[in-house]
Amino acid sequence: MSLLWQLARGYDLVQGSPWLHTERRTALQQRIVGQMQRMLEVLDGRGAVLWHTRMSLVASAWLGAVVLDPNSPQHAALQVRAQGHLLNNFAALALTEAWPEGSS
Repeated sequence: MSLLWQLARGYDLVQGSPWLHTERRTALQQRIVGQMQRMLEVLDGRGAVLWHTRMSLVASAWLGAVVLDPNSPQHAALQVRAQGHLLNNFAALALTEAWPEGSS
């Protein structure tokens, strides 16, 4: 799952390139979508409970979300889920006013 932010960053860098023809664009988007679906399943569950772990997963999911096409219903649904997790983490951080696990 840690591959998601790297895929998203790479995709963002080559989006306007002539190298990225339709087949490659579709293949990259499908990989990003697959990684996002797995990451969002973890975030939707109860497994990622430590702040640092959860925020890292949320940040990766959000980075994947922002490179996807918002005009695609499937992509838009993933973007909404990722944004929801990001906003939930910000709300939790505002309540605690600190990183609960202490400094690292």
